[in-house]
Amino acid sequence: LKASGHLFTAGDDLTIKRWDSAGKLLQTYTGAAVLMHRVDVSGNGAWIAASTAPASNSKNAFVWSANKAALHQTLVTPAVVVDVSLTVDGTRLAIAGADQVVGADPRAEHILAAALEVHTGKQAGVMPGIRTDVQ
Repeated sequence: LKASGHLFTAGDDLTIKRWDSAGKLLQTYTGAAVLMHRVDVSGNGAWIAASTAPASNSKNAFVWSANKAALHQTLVTPAVVVDVSLTVDGTRLAIAGADQVVGADPRAEHILAAALEVHTGKQAGVMPGIRTDVQ
């Protein structure tokens, strides 16, 4: 559950769903056409990001605007995507790959790279950032 009290789920129907705390379906997010595995929502509730199920071998991460049901952006990566994480303000997205490299949008590169090198001994790659200027 996020601070808003909403729960986000990924289902076998290839969608992400947003539910209220009483279990009422509020919105269905479509457009990825692949089974989702991990879902994250920015702390401000503006963006939703998802990675695919590991068995899909997809190298894509997906981003939706929380206010729209249609897919906002597909981010293509060099490796199978295993997890995603959005910052609280929704301006940065970290994408973890099966190649044990975490990519981030360019604005987060230096901060993320330094943190990862300390903890993993590996340097972060850089992925295209979320385009928040597109409505």
